[in-house]
Parts: sequence; C-alpha cells; structure tokens
Amino acid sequence: MDKIICLGSFEEILNQMKNLLLIISTLFALYVYSQPTNIYQPNGSTTNFGKVAADSLNYYVVNYPALTLMKIDGSNNATQLTTLTADPFQTMIWNNGKGIYPVANGSPFKLFDGTNQIDITGGQLPMAGYTGDKVILSDYFHRGNFTYFRTSDKIFKTDYTSAASIQTLAVGSISEMQHTTNSIFYWSAGLNRIDLITGNITLIYTPTSGSPDYGVVYNNEYYYCTPYGPASLGASSIYKVSDNGTITTLYTETASNKNLLRIIGVTPNGVIAIMATTSTGMEYVSISGGVATSLNFNTVANSRPCGNAGVGTSRTTNSLVYFVTLDTLYTVNSNNKALWVTDGTLTGTKKVFGGTPTTFAADGLTTQFIGSAEHCENDLYFNGKNGAMPKD
Repeated sequence: MDKIICLGSFEEILNQMKNLLLIISTLFALYVYSQPTNIYQPNGSTTNFGKVAADSLNYYVVNYPALTLMKIDGSNNATQLTTLTADPFQTMIWNNGKGIYPVANGSPFKLFDGTNQIDITGGQLPMAGYTGDKVILSDYFHRGNFTYFRTSDKIFKTDYTSAASIQTLAVGSISEMQHTTNSIFYWSAGLNRIDLITGNITLIYTPTSGSPDYGVVYNNEYYYCTPYGPASLGASSIYKVSDNGTITTLYTETASNKNLLRIIGVTPNGVIAIMATTSTGMEYVSISGGVATSLNFNTVANSRPCGNAGVGTSRTTNSLVYFVTLDTLYTVNSNNKALWVTDGTLTGTKKVFGGTPTTFAADGLTTQFIGSAEHCENDLYFNGKNGAMPKD
C-alpha cells in the first residue's frame, strides 16, 4: 500500500518555507556582518599603538613608547620591520616594507628603503610641518611598488628606492585625490584627471556654484556630489565618472528644503549619501534608479543612527559600506560612537561594534581627518582603546 505523506495546507507549507528562508538569511547575515577580531596586542601595559598605514596586502602600526614598526600580513602574522628614530607625528606611508614618514615640525621627512632611514633633503619634499603643504594626506594609494600621495599643493609618486625617486605629478591647490585603474581624479579649480599611462592632466568638470565634497571609488568608477552646503538647496547632484573620465549625472535633488552633503560609499543597492533637510536635520539615504530611500528615517524611535551626529566615513569592502556615527538612538549630546555597516537597504543597515568612549575609539575612521584606520583588500582595521586592534 502506498504511503501518503500529508504536508499540511498551502498556508502551512508557505509558513514553513518562510521560516526556512528566515533561518538562511539569518545565517547569511551573521556571516556578512562579522564581528571585529583582536588580531594584535603589543606587550606591556605602557605600550600603545601609534600611527598606522597599509599597502594592498599588509597593515603597519607603530608601538609606543618603543617606536617599533610592525608589519601585519593577511594571515595576522606580525613582524618587526625597524625601530623608528622618532614619533611619526603625522601620516606615514608604507608599501612592501618601505616607507616615508615625518619626525618633527620643520625637519626633513624620513625615507626607509628597506634597510636605511634617510633624510629627504634634496628638495623632493618640503620640510614636515603642520600646514597642508607640508603634510602627507591620508588619501594616498599604492600601485605595485609605487605609492601615489599628496600634500595640499602637490601630487607625488615614489617607489622608495631613494629620495630622487620622488616625482611631482601635479601642482595646485588640491583638496582631494582618488584613483581608478588608469586615472587619478583630484580637485583643483574643478575636477582634474591624470592619465596614469601618459601622465597628461585634463580638467574635466568645473562647478558652476558651490563646492564638491569628498568622493568615493566603486567598481573602478568615481562618485561625487556637488554643490556642497546650504547654498545648494534644491540643486545638488550625484555624478559618476568612468575610468576614462566620462561623467554621468545619476541623481539631482530638486526639493527646495533638501541638499546632498556627502557620499560615504556605494553598494550594488545604491549610492550611500547624507541628505540634509532644513526641517528635520540630516539622514543617510541610498540612491538608486533616481530614487533616494532613507536608511534611518531620522527619528528618535528608530534604532538606526541619524546623519547629523558623528557623521563619519566609509570603507567600501565586500560591497558593504562602513561608517561611524552614534552608538544607538539619535542623541545630540551623546559621545558614544559605533561602527555601522550597510548594504544599501534599510534592513541591511546594522551596528557592528560600539560602546562608550572609554572602551571604543572609532573617530579614526573619518576620512576628513588623519585617523587610525586602514583597509587591506576586504578587511577593515581600526584602533580600539587600550591597545585593541579590531579587524572586521
């Protein structure tokens, strides 16, 4: 006699399928939004972390007070490269075990060629200092053995073999630098493109009003918004620039009480930006197909943060965007910061890690300031309080 298995009504079967999908999506979320891991701890209670840097495969950190420079590879193995002669008091850059770093205001930058620490005194770089034309900014990048970096008035290229290897690629009042495979995009009286093959410089966009804000690169394309600030109410746009310099307008905010402030990242689900509204403050939005969708609704009742406090940065890895903002609800006077992540959807916007200022330091993730965070390939590294170095 044949057995008949009763699976239940259609509604019951549908509910079982929903439960199964819920379990699968929960497991996937746990995998995608992994918790930070402490990968390295310096020895001794008086030892703490100093400046950090990264190339495409390694992460570099200085231990205080010994000033030992440690290289941490993708397998979390830490090895000592050298002992620095002084505190690199501002941004340092390292690539494949070689680097450039400042030691004191008014003193030459040091170049480490893998063996020796050499003063850069031949005019290739200015004396290190506190003004923008004497500071290596944090938007440097690496291409093989070469590192491209800038001050506020020049863009440079070096392979660290000697001070003479430092070449000047562009000169001007430079406010930001980004790169794709064949291009460097930088702002100086407009958006300029350096062709990395020919070295030619082309002005490709001039704002008619306002100023642009920091942009991001995703899938080998550069995204930015302009104009910036309250003067752009009802007239701010998001643009995409291809690797060869072709510009496309993706979105224009025409509401008279709204303007775009900043792009913090891009995901397959949309461009993640901060939108300012004169009546309700600011909020995170995901823009796709010409539509801006709120990621936090800008209400106290919503557990996701609002964009007008702790407006931080993003590190776009694995098609997710990381940013720093408040730990939980919108509280104007709160100092509690947290690391958040979004996939460009409201349900996919989650807090990864946070806490009180005494146990969690996330401010170093802010791109607008020289901070204490870097990303290598698909890992995000940042300093925690008391020597903890989480990796997500």
